[in-house]
Amino acid sequence: MNNIRNSPGYRQWRNGVKRRDGNACRRCGFENNLQVHHIKPLDKYPPFALELDNGLTLCGNCHSLLKGKEETTNLRAFLGNDSKIDQQLKSIDGSFSAYLERKLKSGGPHVRDEAVTTLFSHQSEVQRVRDKAILTLFSHLKVYPNSLSQMLPPLVFVLDSKHWDDESHTKREAVEWLKKAPAEESRRVSVNGDSQLVIDLAPTPDEESTLTPEVISSVISKYEQRVEQRRIEQERVAEEERLRRETEEKRRTSERQQVLKESKEKREDEMDTEDRKGCGMCLIIVIIIVVGWLGTLIESC
Repeated sequence: MNNIRNSPGYRQWRNGVKRRDGNACRRCGFENNLQVHHIKPLDKYPPFALELDNGLTLCGNCHSLLKGKEETTNLRAFLGNDSKIDQQLKSIDGSFSAYLERKLKSGGPHVRDEAVTTLFSHQSEVQRVRDKAILTLFSHLKVYPNSLSQMLPPLVFVLDSKHWDDESHTKREAVEWLKKAPAEESRRVSVNGDSQLVIDLAPTPDEESTLTPEVISSVISKYEQRVEQRRIEQERVAEEERLRRETEEKRRTSERQQVLKESKEKREDEMDTEDRKGCGMCLIIVIIIVVGWLGTLIESC
């Protein structure tokens, strides 16, 4: 970053921002101790380092109020009655939207590098870049909800992408933002990515398609249909599993009952055998007694 700050281009950018702002603080009008603030922080977004619309002239005191709060402070509210900030933010939002979209599409099927598709570690890193980009997008929208119309392309890409599960928090939040899109707004989205949406839209010769309210509604509808189909499939699988478990439990119960029945029959057979043995012994004893009695009777005679 020091290389950028020490470059001639950076000095030209800083002087250009001050000239544009009339060499005065955009918040309080003070003309001394002027500094140039990066709307998109230099350390996080180097591609915006020398973009004129990303600069804001502030005095040292006003600039210190933004320290550590660059991305969580709404500059419209911070600057008060600044008439230029709306157009400036709109311009930077357009560039920022395209920047985030590139991050979200990184490592998609349109990339030819074999390492992207063969090395798991690289795939994980690419997905982390995507996840970080979408978190940045959601954070930006929470601070600047009025920039939603500028952020529709990356939101549509996220919703129609296979990089996130349809039931993930990421896609659910993207849907919520898309449902807030103003009905009269429309944006254009490149069709060079891997989103299925751009195939369905029959792109024009200049390889762009208009994100009209109807198109956004169609994207949301397709997403909700996928979620519903998955829910139905999950219910079907769950029902099949329930029936399988129920059948298995019935089989086990039947087997247990059969084992118990066989055990009972075996015990009954054993008892019958014991009873028969007992009867046989009694009969022998009776015979012995009778024989003995008859012998005694004969001797007495």
